[in-house]
Amino acid sequence: MKNIISIAVALIPFSSIANAQGVVSLYGRVDSTIAKPIGADAISMQNGTGSRLGFRGVEDLGNGFSAFFVLEHRFNADTGAQTDSLRYFRQSYMGIESKEWGQLLLGRDYTAAYWETQVAADYFGNSSVANFTNIVTGGIGQVREDNQIKYSKRLGPVATVVQLSLDRNQGAGSLSDYPHRPKSLAITYREGPLRASWGYENPGNERDVWNAATLSYEFKKWTLHGLLGTGKTKEGFKRKSLLLSSSIQLSPHGQLLFNYGRLKQDTNTSALNSRIGLGYYHSLSKRTTLYVDFAHDDKVAHEKWGYDIGLRHSF
Repeated sequence: MKNIISIAVALIPFSSIANAQGVVSLYGRVDSTIAKPIGADAISMQNGTGSRLGFRGVEDLGNGFSAFFVLEHRFNADTGAQTDSLRYFRQSYMGIESKEWGQLLLGRDYTAAYWETQVAADYFGNSSVANFTNIVTGGIGQVREDNQIKYSKRLGPVATVVQLSLDRNQGAGSLSDYPHRPKSLAITYREGPLRASWGYENPGNERDVWNAATLSYEFKKWTLHGLLGTGKTKEGFKRKSLLLSSSIQLSPHGQLLFNYGRLKQDTNTSALNSRIGLGYYHSLSKRTTLYVDFAHDDKVAHEKWGYDIGLRHSF
C-alpha cells in the first residue's frame, strides 16, 4: 500500500504520462463535509460525494482496438482511512474495446443496471446526506460486483450492457461469502434531450431480483428524471419504488437539485422510505465546488432530518 501511495505522489506533477503505445492518467476527488446524517443525533465530518484516487490507462493495439484499465481507491478525507476495509481498490478492471465490436471488461466495477439505469436517475448520485441508494436499488440491487465479465455495445441511439459475475473460489477469507453468479442487463436509448433506460439485476441469491426503468428529458436550463422499480427480496417479499429527480441551472455557477422518492414492501402497510432531498451546488472553478444538502425521511424512527455543507475538488 505504501508503494502505491508513493507512486501516486510521484506522479502528481504529471497528470498523464504518454508514450508511443498509450497513456496512463492519475485522477481523483477530495470531498469533505460537516454533516448530520438522517438518523444521527450528532454533527460529524463525512465523506460527502466520496473521495478517491485512481489510475486510468489506455493502449492503442492497432486495427481500431485498444486495451484499458482502471484502478480506483476510495478513502475518507478526514482520516485518510480507506472506506472499504476488505478492498484497497473499490474498482479494479481491465479490458479491450473498439468502436466496431464494443467493449469487453473483466474485474470489479459497477453493475450494468446500477450505472446505466438506477444511479442515472438520481442527480445526487446516491451520495451525501441526500442518499437515495436504497430507493433506486430497492435495497436489493448491488452497486458493484466482483469477478465481472461485462460486454457493452452501442448501435445508433441504443446501448446494451450485459454482465455476469463468476463465483469466487472458496477459502477467500471474509470475501468468500458470495452469491451465486450475479447477473445484470441494461438497455439505454438516447436521442437528443431524451433518455430512457431499463435495467435488470439478479444479485445471485435464490429469489432476489430487481427491475428498474428510467426516463429523463433535458430542457434548456433544467432536467427531469423519473424512475420506477419493482422486484423481490431474497426472502421473497415484493418491493416497489418511485423516484423523481430534477436539476435546475440557476446561474452559470449555481445548480439546484431536488429529489423525492418512496420504497414500499408488500408486508408493510406504510413505505420503508419516504425521502425528500434538496441541494445547492456552486462551482468556484472548473474543479472545485461548494455545496449544501438537506434531506428528510418520514419513515425513519428518529432524527428524520439531515443536512451537510461540503467542499469538493476534482483532479
